Amino acid sequence: MAFENIFTHGNLVDINVGMWTAERKLQPEDLGLEDKNISEAFTLGHKKLVPAEVIAEFKHLDYLARRTLERYSFSFEFGSARFVPKKRFVDFAAEIDKVVTEYATKADEFSANYSRYRLEMRQQFVAAAHEAYGRAKLLCGFTKTENEFVNEFIARVDEFYPDVSKIREKFHMEYTVFQVSLPDLSQASYEDLAEEHEKISMMQAAYQKSLSRKVEAFVDRITNEQREKAQEVLQRFLTGIKLEKRINESSMSMVKTMIEEYEKMDVVGDEGFLGLLKDFKKRLLDTYTAKDVRTNSALRKSIVDELTVLLGAASDKAVIAELANRYRQRINL
Repeated sequence: MAFENIFTHGNLVDINVGMWTAERKLQPEDLGLEDKNISEAFTLGHKKLVPAEVIAEFKHLDYLARRTLERYSFSFEFGSARFVPKKRFVDFAAEIDKVVTEYATKADEFSANYSRYRLEMRQQFVAAAHEAYGRAKLLCGFTKTENEFVNEFIARVDEFYPDVSKIREKFHMEYTVFQVSLPDLSQASYEDLAEEHEKISMMQAAYQKSLSRKVEAFVDRITNEQREKAQEVLQRFLTGIKLEKRINESSMSMVKTMIEEYEKMDVVGDEGFLGLLKDFKKRLLDTYTAKDVRTNSALRKSIVDELTVLLGAASDKAVIAELANRYRQRINL
């Protein structure tokens, strides 16, 4: 068995994002309270150290990077890495590189404006300190002056800000492309292992079996996942036609896009079903307009009949299992 052969058709990609969240847990004293004034039924929130909308931009880019990877890949069996088919990698790289570049630009802007953000928030914290003082004096009855309380409040907040020279390095985004291979335990430096060749062989066989099983499960899952996505789109289109609604260029374009994406994401070589999809697209979707479908009952019936056949083919469990099995044989799994 050679599970590594799966990587002739794709690579693993993982995204790593570093970010200073500019948040700290809210403490009772921040509100002018003592622990005894807080019920165990409540949990305090967080204080924002820079304007919330600034960090929201970084969080959005983090989300965008991960969604981009999801659109071009399948989840893999190891950690957070995802499997990007080689046919999709160039498109994926072009899109993710734009997000990475934008993230770096935002990080540079953040670093340049860091002192201003601190000043803006300081004004809000001073106001919050005065408010907390009034509450503390009323509830706790302590004898600190207001200036003392405010100064201590601001000093606590200041401790949470990284030095301006360190802030830029806290933001980074990159993606890593890699493959998984069997560890060569025969190269272990431990003397006790080096002398136990039989144990080394057994351990390597165990690793091989474990990784092969994971790749086998991956092949089964992506084969089913591709078919299920196709079924979802085809069924939505069929339902719209049967109800004689949502028959427009957008609904027809949705099916065309699905077929194009199916071909691009096809790792296991699903030529049979893909051929049916492409034939359907050429004869009907590329030939007739949405208006044709809306106004021609015979055409609608023909499309309904063909969609019903396609859905039956898409959900054929025996064919799907055979497809996955053939692919495993192709890669000597």
